[in-house]
Amino acid sequence: MTGLGRREKLPTGNTFAGVPCLLKLVTRPTAFQSLWRMIWNRCGDQILTFASVLLGLYGRGGVMSEYNTNLVTLGGDFRFENASEVYRQYRNYKAIMNYVAANNNSYSGANLKFSTLADYFDEIPRKRRLILKGDFFPYCDLSKFKMDCWTGYYTTRPFYKKLSRMVDNSLRATEIFFTLTINRMDDELNKIPKFVKLYRKLIRARRNSALFQHHDGITGTSKQCVMEYYKKSLLASLDDLKFIQKTCISMYFNVSLSDIDEEILVPAKLIIFNSLAKVVNADVSVNISSPYVSVSHCGSEVDHQIVNQQGFSGKYNLILYPTLPPLSVTIFDLYPTSTPRQCLNTIPITERTFKLINQQQKLYFIDGLLNFIEMNGQLYRTILKLKGYEPVAGDSGAYLFRPYCSHIWSTDRTYGIVTALGGQLYDEVSTKFLYATLTTRLYKYGELASLVELSIESLYLTKNIELTMELITDMNDDAKWYTDVNDFHFRQRMYAENLCIAANYYPMSSIVYIENEIWRLALVADHSHGTCYCDGHLEIMLNRRISTDDGKGIGEGITDNSTVVSKFYLLIENSSCPTTRLFSVSKILNNPLITHLLKNNQTLPSLYFLDSLLDENIHLLNFRTLSKNLNYPSKEALLILQNYHANETLQPFQSETPFIGLRENKIVSATITGIKTIKDIDSFDEIKILPSTLTTLKISF
Repeated sequence: MTGLGRREKLPTGNTFAGVPCLLKLVTRPTAFQSLWRMIWNRCGDQILTFASVLLGLYGRGGVMSEYNTNLVTLGGDFRFENASEVYRQYRNYKAIMNYVAANNNSYSGANLKFSTLADYFDEIPRKRRLILKGDFFPYCDLSKFKMDCWTGYYTTRPFYKKLSRMVDNSLRATEIFFTLTINRMDDELNKIPKFVKLYRKLIRARRNSALFQHHDGITGTSKQCVMEYYKKSLLASLDDLKFIQKTCISMYFNVSLSDIDEEILVPAKLIIFNSLAKVVNADVSVNISSPYVSVSHCGSEVDHQIVNQQGFSGKYNLILYPTLPPLSVTIFDLYPTSTPRQCLNTIPITERTFKLINQQQKLYFIDGLLNFIEMNGQLYRTILKLKGYEPVAGDSGAYLFRPYCSHIWSTDRTYGIVTALGGQLYDEVSTKFLYATLTTRLYKYGELASLVELSIESLYLTKNIELTMELITDMNDDAKWYTDVNDFHFRQRMYAENLCIAANYYPMSSIVYIENEIWRLALVADHSHGTCYCDGHLEIMLNRRISTDDGKGIGEGITDNSTVVSKFYLLIENSSCPTTRLFSVSKILNNPLITHLLKNNQTLPSLYFLDSLLDENIHLLNFRTLSKNLNYPSKEALLILQNYHANETLQPFQSETPFIGLRENKIVSATITGIKTIKDIDSFDEIKILPSTLTTLKISF
């Protein structure tokens, strides 16, 4: 629809190009709902009233535009629910348009018509177009003479956000191994009942994951009963995916598997699947019934650590810290020993200040909270605090974030219960407060030794509070602040000092970092959060409980909080280092190793699916089997690769056949859905991926 420049009066020659939307512009709901719900008399005074009000609204909306053309969209969350509504909407608007056209002189030559986005941009002179690069975060609007900031949903119901991430990561790993498994089958896949059954479970998991990406699902802004349905579906999908993994491993290796969730009785063999196309050095935890256990691989002892399960006497966790080849299945032997080895022991704390040390860094603590990190002789201020805002009743809710300025709770005002534990793999400090338990872990060696692992268990909240974590650094005002966009690339964020803190919150899918000319501090998360930065203070929202509705559609507060653990990797590096390492760390955190247990201690060799390493900036996003006749697996799969380097075009494969044992007949580059093909490819080493781009290959077996 057409804008009116800066003029209130309708000028001659205006063009209203677009489909009008009354849902957010109109203040007389009874009259305007009839445009899509009622059959009304489109003659005489009634249509004159509608036409006059519509053009008046569009005219006032045009004041905010520099052009004489204004586009007004039509629709909303609950519009066009049935065909009759669509028909009435179109017929009634068409009647108004015809009336305005027939009485053009009475409306100063205004022209009202349906249109597309292309029609709108054709009306605007190309040289005068304003271009926005970036996203629309944070979104704010005016309501009752105050600014409503739609930044609360970045963190609302974090349990569901983490559960969704777990399903997505398990789905990716399952898709990859399922494709590798069916590639070995010579028979027609739709003649194998077991594969058809597995594939239907896989489709159901895909659909449940996709359903939760609804704008009131992943945001946590549906009613409690709807969120419970999402939870039930996602948990069922996790069970289905675990069943698919076990069945595929059994079929691939012709072995039987036991339940990994039960206590493991030694001797036993663990199967660990690394779904990443890179060497991974990460930890794995399994339940064991006795501390008299040791671990080996190919006859060599593997570093491990045994931990008592908190609150359970006589139950233990076995922590492995292996280095695994890319895209591989590795076998580990668990065997009994005569004495308990490598247990996690309590570190006595006699003073308020203490430190943890490994070969790469030193962590300094005060009252159980991290305060400084020393690396390469340089001391970095990293004061860690937990705080809680008091939400404004009726203004802060599932969608909106609107706190009172002062904190109602802070670790500055209270002391926690501090416990320090040490072992061969890592040392950790755990501090329990009223609303959360913070655990800081420092690995002794390996890839994780350059990071600091932070685990914050936000406990069940019974009081209205918006729980945050704050990191205080000594960076000056010249520091820059970035968040990731869907773990794909980074976007710089700005703090507007004239606006409240709620209007300065931005979403982080996985990564946030701040840097100056010398150093960079980054946090990599295992699920999405809201975050804010100002004057050296980096703040991340952890959990929210609000008993009142914010008036934006949900109709109830957020009181169904669950205990959830938010896990972060904190790392400090030189600002000249490429940020691609952050993506690599994120892939390790968000794609945990898949672990299963062999039944009856059967013999099984390790297996490797890649003959060479991919470029370190290439991520194997997925390798998913395509459908044939909806519910049947086909002999085609999509290999999706991501180049997360911002400036370089990369060649992911160095050989013609990088996948060991993969029987490919044809390779075609395609769109990300695989629906449209682009060109044939003779071999894998021909492939090149542009910076910050996805490339999809359709492979026929």
